[in-house]
Amino acid sequence: MEKEYTLNKQEFLAKEFFWYALISFFEGEFNPINWTIWNNFFMIIMFILFQLYVLGTCLTEKEEENGN
Repeated sequence: MEKEYTLNKQEFLAKEFFWYALISFFEGEFNPINWTIWNNFFMIIMFILFQLYVLGTCLTEKEEENGN
């Protein structure tokens, strides 16, 4: 049986904005294209894994409605 999940959009956007603001502060640059995090393949992979983690924390399991 497959589980269905929903994305809490407000929580996701709040977390993304927080991390964007934090990384922008440390990088000193608002444009993500110019961040030094993109200079290293390993850091790109770590950033993608981190983004997947953030996305996973914003998912909630749907309640199953039983017709019986």
